[in-house]
Amino acid sequence: MEPFWEKLILMFLDKGLLALMAGVFAYFASRALERYRRNQAVTLELGKARAAAFLRVRSCLGACDFLVACLEVEGGGVDSERSRDLLAQLETARAALWAQLTKDFGLLDDEAGAAALKYQRALTAGYVIISKGGSMRGGREEAELDEARQELERLLPPLRPSD
Repeated sequence: MEPFWEKLILMFLDKGLLALMAGVFAYFASRALERYRRNQAVTLELGKARAAAFLRVRSCLGACDFLVACLEVEGGGVDSERSRDLLAQLETARAALWAQLTKDFGLLDDEAGAAALKYQRALTAGYVIISKGGSMRGGREEAELDEARQELERLLPPLRPSD
């Protein structure tokens, strides 16, 4: 065989081998890119679900806070119709909070879940005191409730200023 044809065949084999290696590299690179994109999409959706769960729990906590404040203003106890109504609403709100915590606890991270449970315990202790006609003002229960509330507020994501 002539040296020209030998070099031509060698050149085609060499270029073909390079093209094959480039194709294999592109295949594995595209697989890695797709895996990365899939993981990012799952992370984004999980983040949205976790944020929604946190806001649902925080909404229940806000309702409980409002009712506790109303009862403190009313003076607590079961002396008046308004107080009995507020106590019933607080019991309903506590049940809703517990149901929401039970439903969304798996989506909350450990720190937020622990803070929400701490709040639930402090709220229950305060509810017992208020339902017996007592007051939480200046007491240990009020301090625990405020501490748990502040811990939850700290876990809220910062809000961007509107444009």
